[in-house]
Amino acid sequence: MIFRDTIKFNIDPTGTVPDEEIEDLLRTAGLEDLLKREPDRLKQKKDRWFMQEIDGDEGTGKGIYYKLNDGGDCLSAGEKQLICICRAILRKNKIVVLDEATANIDIVTE
Repeated sequence: MIFRDTIKFNIDPTGTVPDEEIEDLLRTAGLEDLLKREPDRLKQKKDRWFMQEIDGDEGTGKGIYYKLNDGGDCLSAGEKQLICICRAILRKNKIVVLDEATANIDIVTE
């Protein structure tokens, strides 16, 4: 499940993990290209949610502060799966139920 917010929020909804740890986890999962994406300026003009001004690094909309839509329609199916797996890893869940968790992930990352 991908929520309408930043990558950071989707991986760490409680906001308790340092940004560097989230970035390292994304790189380990093979999502370094996601950290380099530029915010969609056309989308920002149409959608007030994207235009919210935030102080500091969050205001750039880059890296872990890249904003996602409901369901993550700007992500591939594999990227969505990896973000959800990263969320489970970061939470250190004792039990994780996976159904075809890597079905859309490339063979090298899998």
